[in-house]
Amino acid sequence: MSRTTPPRPVNIEALFPKLGAFRGTTTRLHPRPGRPDAAASSVGGPMLWPADEPWPVCTEPHKRSSGYRIADVRRERQVLADAWARDRPTDEERDLLKELGRRHRQREIADTDPIPLVGLAQLYRRDVPGLPPGPDGCDLLQVFWCPFEAHGPTRYGLAPHVRWRRSDQVTVPLDTPPQPALVGFKGSIAEPCVCTPKWSRPTRTRTRSRPGCGGGSTPGRTWKHAGRNGAARTKNHPPTTTTCRFPKGSASADSPPGARPTPRQ
Repeated sequence: MSRTTPPRPVNIEALFPKLGAFRGTTTRLHPRPGRPDAAASSVGGPMLWPADEPWPVCTEPHKRSSGYRIADVRRERQVLADAWARDRPTDEERDLLKELGRRHRQREIADTDPIPLVGLAQLYRRDVPGLPPGPDGCDLLQVFWCPFEAHGPTRYGLAPHVRWRRSDQVTVPLDTPPQPALVGFKGSIAEPCVCTPKWSRPTRTRTRSRPGCGGGSTPGRTWKHAGRNGAARTKNHPPTTTTCRFPKGSASADSPPGARPTPRQ
């Protein structure tokens, strides 16, 4: 399904001409649930990765022995989606959701053990208008992150990891990437989504990034790649950033689709 950005109801720059100085170029990715492969730009889809290259890992010391199983996270979402498509969860489904939603502990995992990063998104330059070329002619931008909220100055952030590569140099791709045994934040696991990039020219004075985008299939979430006048830069590279907008928290078995989730504590 083609996705477009609707026209603005008013010409804001005609009303406030000084805002024209803040105009930039943005590509809205419009991710929607699908089955992308490694040859496509996607959110939460398979990453094009060489079989002979080590998968990126997180080595920063933090607690990582307690969390959720990735299979349980995905199964929980599917059970909720099926239940609310009918009416509401049955008693059996509520029992299953309670089991799927519980945290697990693997005491043998030390705080310094390397854990595989989670693939968040990959963008091919051919698919994203305005995405600048990477170093040495790289045409594929890949974003990973650690699935534990234990990074940054507050020690409650997710640590992104950005890689550029030339897709034509990947001759033998990795079939099954490693996965962490547990994840600390369910929203760090993005559902596979195909992208329908559309170019727009918004007026903005501030760009923010939040973790957890793509952690479900909520249509209201918006993913954007900011080009000129973007807020962040990769090393030795023009400004690029990925931003999103979504309500805090996550839906529960008692919340119908579209209901405002309760904030995470």
